[in-house]
Amino acid sequence: MNKDVLLNTEQMAKFVANGFLEFDGLVDQKTNKEFIDIFFNNKSIDEIKINELLPILKPGTKLVNSYSDDNVIGKLIKNPYIKGAIESLVGRNPIVDHHHIHISMPNSQSSQYNHFDSAIDKRTQTFDIQLLYFPHEVKASMGGTRYIPGTHFRIVHTHHIARYQNILGQKFVCCKPGTVLIFHHGLWHGGGRNLSETPRIMFKLRLQPTEPQILLWNTEDITEERIKSWQRPIYHGDKSSNNDPVPNILMNSELWFDSNATLEWINRIKLWRILLGKPKIDIDNWMSRLENDPGSII
Repeated sequence: MNKDVLLNTEQMAKFVANGFLEFDGLVDQKTNKEFIDIFFNNKSIDEIKINELLPILKPGTKLVNSYSDDNVIGKLIKNPYIKGAIESLVGRNPIVDHHHIHISMPNSQSSQYNHFDSAIDKRTQTFDIQLLYFPHEVKASMGGTRYIPGTHFRIVHTHHIARYQNILGQKFVCCKPGTVLIFHHGLWHGGGRNLSETPRIMFKLRLQPTEPQILLWNTEDITEERIKSWQRPIYHGDKSSNNDPVPNILMNSELWFDSNATLEWINRIKLWRILLGKPKIDIDNWMSRLENDPGSII
């Protein structure tokens, strides 16, 4: 694959820190129109019946064997930038866990509760991704998907967060036609209330990796010297400067963080180590100070 369509190191750091990536208006209008025509034109808006039009896939089916070249979803996932993002995050041969077309009806009276998909999934060393594709414009009144950046490391029972409809720092999808979001499987989210006169449509595709998620993106910009620079001085009064965006991205804080974001930063560093295949790298000395245990060598 052309490395130019793979994610870069900054984008990977954003995914690790925030739990999502957004590609605004990525899919062309021809594909958007074809998707809507196939699934919605001249048909009743019935979520069950519309999903019967999706290909029936046996458990464990690889993405490469799931959609024909002339299928509109096949065309969607062959978009070079979508294909590059998939490969960067879950490799070249992921498994389709599930797919579904979600519809929020006009003038709805309720919104979906906050949750993360597959609450039984407790993995922290690896992750699935979920592609959310919006084939039409989503206006604010349509109550696009609500999600809370940075929550993907907070593994909770769904009912513990279901009662909360508003969390500090949450976002709503409000986007151009053809926008694609990619979620970490643990990101908290929920469908918003559609107050418009138009149905809101979203196609979701969940993918599982079949290979170690190590250095799958375009790593041409990574050097040993750069990695060393991420271990920045943490002492007050230090005048050195480091303009590398990666440590700043990984150490940013979400609005819902309390005054001590250390736990969140450590979780990010742990995943970053796995993705780089370097179990000893650190950002700002957070993990190194925990691992300094002289007593363990006695």
